[in-house]
Amino acid sequence: MTGKIFSLAIIVAMVTPALALAATPEAPTWAGTAIVPGDCRITLNWRTAAGASASCRVRYRTSNSSEPWVSSADLPAGLTTYTVTGLRNLKSYEFQVGAAGAWGATEHARPRGASHPSGLHGGGQINAIVKAGGGTMVAGSDVAAFQRSLDGGETWFQSSRGVIQGANSRSVASLIFHRASGTLYGVTGGRNYGNFWKSADNGETWTHLSSGAELAAEANSNDYPRRVGRLIAIDPANPSAIYLGTMTGIKKSADGGATWSALALTGEIVRSLILDNGIL
Repeated sequence: MTGKIFSLAIIVAMVTPALALAATPEAPTWAGTAIVPGDCRITLNWRTAAGASASCRVRYRTSNSSEPWVSSADLPAGLTTYTVTGLRNLKSYEFQVGAAGAWGATEHARPRGASHPSGLHGGGQINAIVKAGGGTMVAGSDVAAFQRSLDGGETWFQSSRGVIQGANSRSVASLIFHRASGTLYGVTGGRNYGNFWKSADNGETWTHLSSGAELAAEANSNDYPRRVGRLIAIDPANPSAIYLGTMTGIKKSADGGATWSALALTGEIVRSLILDNGIL
């Protein structure tokens, strides 16, 4: 009799973890209008997983930070909206919704009042702006590097993680988004020196690809009109083929911006570039 009880206990112990694992709820997903900003508050909207019956929680913290998450109490099962209050207007926050510890995708937002500044600062002026993936917009400023908007340009925040404190590294002359590869490219610089950058996450972080006198693109000159704007062109089918207009002619890179060679108009100041059906 003792042997049978012992065998039954082993079977129960083996089956129980499998049942618990199968019952773990899936993380909720964001609704079409996931974020509704308000005055010192953000309303979140989500969809619960099919068949979900467990409660969920909302948590938030300052965007792109390592500070601890602030979490709500358990919310009733089936709830699909929640308003976080007590936030600072125009401060960027990130939000997640989770069930049983399974947290969903992160959304970023800024609370705001009825009237508010955009938060877009150039230190002088904005030299370039593009629409990136997922509705994100990225701007390049006079002396404040890169900035992003996640709400169609209504509010902006600094987004230059990875940008080094080098020569003219924060003076953006041009930006371009290569849609096929989902990659942003930007050039920063002055009259005698330039830096070339890329971002694979819609401008949240940046990687330094190359620099040197041959990439000089004067982004913060006191002469008007400035030599900024459309200075980068990329082959739509081949992101390794990049063209750059500089203070000393058109340069070409065949390896995605790592190295460059002179192509045309040597010694000339290039004001704009476009690549159309293989013709530059």
